[in-house]
Amino acid sequence: MNADYSRLFLNGASGFIGSELCRQLQAAGHPLRLLQRAAPVASCLMDDPDVTIIQGDISNSDALRAGMEEAGLIFHLAGIAHTGGVNPDRLFQSHVEGTRNLLQQAVAAGVGRLVYISSSLAQEAQQRPGQASAYATAKLQAENMLLAAQQAGQIEVVILRPVNVYGVGMKGNIRGLMERILKGSAPPLPRLSTRLSLVGVGDLCRAAIIAGKSSRAAGKTYTVTDGQCYGINDIEAAIYRAAGRKKPGWHTPRVLVYAAALARLGGLSPKAYHNLITDNLFSDEALRQDLGFSPTTTFYAELPAIIASLSSTPP
Repeated sequence: MNADYSRLFLNGASGFIGSELCRQLQAAGHPLRLLQRAAPVASCLMDDPDVTIIQGDISNSDALRAGMEEAGLIFHLAGIAHTGGVNPDRLFQSHVEGTRNLLQQAVAAGVGRLVYISSSLAQEAQQRPGQASAYATAKLQAENMLLAAQQAGQIEVVILRPVNVYGVGMKGNIRGLMERILKGSAPPLPRLSTRLSLVGVGDLCRAAIIAGKSSRAAGKTYTVTDGQCYGINDIEAAIYRAAGRKKPGWHTPRVLVYAAALARLGGLSPKAYHNLITDNLFSDEALRQDLGFSPTTTFYAELPAIIASLSSTPP
């Protein structure tokens, strides 16, 4: 196996997390080989002689072989990240079969280590088999496949399970709340005690780079957070402040939000309601102890820049 972890291959480079990981690796002077779909490539990557771009995706074995040439370390980020309305078969094809093809090509190429950006939702699939979402189940299946290859001595594997990721360009429910508040179309949330973990995209990518290099990380699975415990009502209030808007002095009755979710009004769904009222807290203690990882920012510190980016985005 190739243990030269300075020779890097990365897929998912055009995504929210992948583009930041590319930026950090590029800033550190690492030569990069990127697997890139037909989506536009950032000019800073195209103009860098140390960046090689291979067109294709993880279902394309020829493109994978070309990208992995002499690679010692792979960062695997490709997959469907936001799954509303996505067919479960498509999720399985992307996350499980795509990972299977990537793994087969990596083992054949003698790649030394693979860092997989999974999801904290995979823990739900572990704890509640048969009840977790198709996305969570697919992520766990991909993890198990990779760890089996590690146990067989075929390749070193590190699994990172980030919680919800924030930063400029973020997606998901919190971004949706920001956009509605900016438009003045957001009814106030119910009074909630819900607590959740988050992580900044920059810190997640720093953790990935550390995990890619550390001898202690091989075969391990780490949850990645920024170490904070956020209250959902506190997040809502902070968004109003950052947006320069006055937060209403009342809360929407929870029963009305539940009824709207049942009727699927305003983009709500029963699943979204469940997420709204359910704690989503995780610990990053293993990552801190094993790899010395220390987060550098918080959601509140990054919020002004995120709001500014959304305010300047054309509707």
